[in-house]
Amino acid sequence: NIDDIRTSYDSSLPEDYINFLSKPEVMSAIGAKTQYVECNPDAYFAFSDTADFARTSISQLAQLMNCGIPALFYFGDSDANCNWIGGLNVTKSINWKYQKNFNSATLRDFTVNNAAVGQVQSSNGLTFVKMYQSGHEVPFYQPQNAFAMFTRWKLIVRCNLYTLVIITIIFVIVIFFLFIKDAVT
Repeated sequence: NIDDIRTSYDSSLPEDYINFLSKPEVMSAIGAKTQYVECNPDAYFAFSDTADFARTSISQLAQLMNCGIPALFYFGDSDANCNWIGGLNVTKSINWKYQKNFNSATLRDFTVNNAAVGQVQSSNGLTFVKMYQSGHEVPFYQPQNAFAMFTRWKLIVRCNLYTLVIITIIFVIVIFFLFIKDAVT
């Protein structure tokens, strides 16, 4: 299972999120103008077969970070789809003004309720987290620890209005791609 190497692959998807996203109050809250539907695999493969999805945005991310926009990269330790070692290497390779500071910081324990639940490396607004006992969707596998991670990150960077807008946009994009990936697998 590329989402969680600790388990075998299960192709059945829960329908709860479809029902949730179809509720009028949820649609209103997220500003959806049309009802959510599953992704068409033909549309997915039209992009993936041309490698259209495989474009890097690291240089654009570096530009945002150089303007003071913080970034959080987090990975489950049992995720083969987006493995944490590759994630850490990508995070360290971002060419921005504080790259040396981040790369000289060390991975240290990320604790919740005095227990090590992962590892964190952070400097100057860039944060990397490896969450223990977690597959691809960290908040699904470790909801309390993910909440603590997001809460601490928000406090560390002292989010202003612009940061909250960027975080919201990134969150929506990540959730969108999670549903597309899950819908076609």
